[in-house]
Amino acid sequence: MAVQSASKPAARHTGARSNRRVSVRYGAPASTAKMGTPEGVLLRQVRVYDLSTGGIALIMPKPLEASDDTYYIQLNNRLLGFSYDLAAQVRHSTPHIRGQYIVGFSFLRELTLAELASVL
Repeated sequence: MAVQSASKPAARHTGARSNRRVSVRYGAPASTAKMGTPEGVLLRQVRVYDLSTGGIALIMPKPLEASDDTYYIQLNNRLLGFSYDLAAQVRHSTPHIRGQYIVGFSFLRELTLAELASVL
C-alpha cells in the first residue's frame, strides 16, 4: 500500500510586494504634522497620509533615505487643538503623485489606542 503525502499549497502573492504592515492604518483628515530633522532643522508643515499605532506616512516634496536617524514629528489635531511630539525613523520613500513622495516612518514607541483615537 502506497502512502500519500499531503502537499502544501503554494503561497500566493496578489501584488508586486507583500503587505508587511503589522497594524491597521487609518487616514487622519483632522491631523497635520510638522517635522524636525536629526540636526534640529524644522521642516514646514507636511500632510499626513495615514497613521497607525506603530508609524505614520507623510506626503513630502522630497524622498528621505531609510535610516536609524531619529526625526521628530509634531502631530497636531486641529479640531481638538492639541499635539503629540513623536520620535520616528524613516523606513521607506515611495513616489506619489505630482512629484511628491509618501515617506513612511516607524515610531520609537507605539501610540496607545487612546492617543491614536485622539488624532484621527
